[in-house]
Amino acid sequence: MGISSFYKWLARSNIRGGTNNAQQAIMALKIFNRQLEGQYKRMDIQGKKAYDKAKLRYDSGDKHAAFKLMRSALLYKQWTQKLDDFRVNIDDVQFQLSTASDMNNFDEVGQEMLQNLCELRLTLGNPQIQKMLNDLNLGYSGSMASLYQEFIKKEELMEKLKPMEVRERDIRKEFGEKVGKAKKDVDVGALPDALGLPDTDNEDDDDESGDDGGDSSDSDDDMFDLEKELARLRKKRNG
Repeated sequence: MGISSFYKWLARSNIRGGTNNAQQAIMALKIFNRQLEGQYKRMDIQGKKAYDKAKLRYDSGDKHAAFKLMRSALLYKQWTQKLDDFRVNIDDVQFQLSTASDMNNFDEVGQEMLQNLCELRLTLGNPQIQKMLNDLNLGYSGSMASLYQEFIKKEELMEKLKPMEVRERDIRKEFGEKVGKAKKDVDVGALPDALGLPDTDNEDDDDESGDDGGDSSDSDDDMFDLEKELARLRKKRNG
């Protein structure tokens, strides 16, 4: 199996390189963590820009665009928070790898490493992060993408972890709107992905999340009614 092979590889010495595979993995993780720091800063900037644009659009009366932009802003905020936690965990894994030989626990450390990588893969939909995870080169000859898939299936992470989501009530609160208890709390981020539809909004709103533009209604209260939007998109998809 790929996972057991990875653990065995992690514990082996690399005589030709004058080091061992664990040390090689430590160096790769350090580089990866620095790359994540740069991505963290970029996402933080993008989130703040989307937030400011959302406020401007809302004040100008373009509620539909404002909700889309605020969804992006809140999603970026969640991503950066998760990324910050992940970077701390990677530092901890690096330390454990440096002492794994003395403790003889390469399997345990390797499992924690894969756990962190797979959790980030499942919870962050940011395309740059996904690409970085796939391109992560620890020196292991096997496919990292295949390793992630096997670990996720083995640990049943798909059932335990869900992607970051932004709900309608979270967006409305940012604009100071009252959220009625009777109104169904719909996951805004799930709309386009669940239906597999492309983004039809061509405006440059720094929104990488792929929301569908949709049709706005005559009244402000119905302008971003997600339940109606979901029904409309399903009808469109089914022809």
